Amino acid sequence: MIVNNIRILLMLGLSPREKKAIFMASLGSILEFYDFIIFGFMTNYFIKNIFGNDSLNNNNILILYSIFIIGYIMHPLGMHLYSKIAPVQDLRLVDGGITLMLIVSTLTMGLIPTHMPIVWWMPLIILGVARIIQGLACGAEMQAELDHIKIKIPQNMSFAALGILAGNEIGQFLAIVVNRILNYWFSPDQLQDYAWRLPFIFGAILALLIYLIRLKFAERITEEHCYRNIIPVYKLFNYYPSQTFIAIGLAGIRGALTLLYLIFIPFTMYHFLHYSLLMISRIIFVTSIIGGIVAYLINRYCSYHNAPRQLLICLILLLPSVILWMLSSYYDKFVYPSILALAILSSCFTFLVQRVMAGLFPSAVRLAGMSFANQQGYIFCAGLMPLISIGLAHLLLKSNLHFSHYLVFYIGTAFYLLVLVALNIYGLYQLPRYANYTDIHQIRQRILAAKIRN
Repeated sequence: MIVNNIRILLMLGLSPREKKAIFMASLGSILEFYDFIIFGFMTNYFIKNIFGNDSLNNNNILILYSIFIIGYIMHPLGMHLYSKIAPVQDLRLVDGGITLMLIVSTLTMGLIPTHMPIVWWMPLIILGVARIIQGLACGAEMQAELDHIKIKIPQNMSFAALGILAGNEIGQFLAIVVNRILNYWFSPDQLQDYAWRLPFIFGAILALLIYLIRLKFAERITEEHCYRNIIPVYKLFNYYPSQTFIAIGLAGIRGALTLLYLIFIPFTMYHFLHYSLLMISRIIFVTSIIGGIVAYLINRYCSYHNAPRQLLICLILLLPSVILWMLSSYYDKFVYPSILALAILSSCFTFLVQRVMAGLFPSAVRLAGMSFANQQGYIFCAGLMPLISIGLAHLLLKSNLHFSHYLVFYIGTAFYLLVLVALNIYGLYQLPRYANYTDIHQIRQRILAAKIRN
């Protein structure tokens, strides 16, 4: 939860220098999650403008989603490139290069040409190249955040995970707000013609603004840290394989629910229920607010020790909630309550997953472990697994004419989530072998003592 993470950071007794370093690092995570959600919201417009139609009777969705995932697959390469270049180059030049890549790639998505019958593949090539550049830049940005935190606050670097996770949630909420404003101010025809490009232009401006803030206020890394050894965070697999796999699964179920709530549900309301985009944006906006409030109240009774048990309850409730949503969508009844249930679960997963995950890694690598697991969880569980599910659904649809798009989509979604729930229940079963919450509990006691004194 955004408020809870920020509140804890303020109560930890960190110095102004440490707070500034965490704030600067969290700015990049805001941009990354904003881009993730906005791309999903704009899927319908990409299909129409790139392919020249909004039909579901072809492989448009599979192709577009594949291009989307390519960007996330490039993240580890971006981390590796940063770890090789940053120690021997001026960091202002490196940060400027990363920002330029983000601006150019995001602007390219917003200014991509519409469907051209003669060279219909050209927009796809442009979009694919833009996603590759953006993926490299985001991977380098993540490694840069961890590198800066390690140098500037080595004693309290594990606390920076709270700031970065808060940045993730702020970026997600910012995308929801932008989408709501877009659908409120522009008509469907205006959105289809040109207004869908505005969120990407805003994203490019946001990237430039973040760079200028860091350039003006961020503390410089001194020459004594030149030629330092930067270990890419993906090498955590070598030292903590079991913990990393469990953490990726936990982050993956959170990412899968985010994908379901913010991308799949709007998609089905538009294509299957034929809701207006204005109504869809209102439903998502209102349910996200209510879900966040309910989750905040539940969070007050959550601790690091009972978080695994509460997460298990949420996992058990997830499949019935998904089935309720499917039935409500099929009959077009009680759609609002079914989406609200998933919104509440999505918000609960947000704070429960990070608490359970925190005990899997020692304090020295907690920031790197949680950040890497969050990213890889989204890549595999909110990226590759749905992509495989969509691909198999298309094969099933082509092999049997009795199946409809509607039926195949919901069966594929339910099976995909069932697999993730089963994997995470097994991960929670293995959790006592690897997790240790002793130092986190001591920090919590320190926070409570400070709260009582104040």
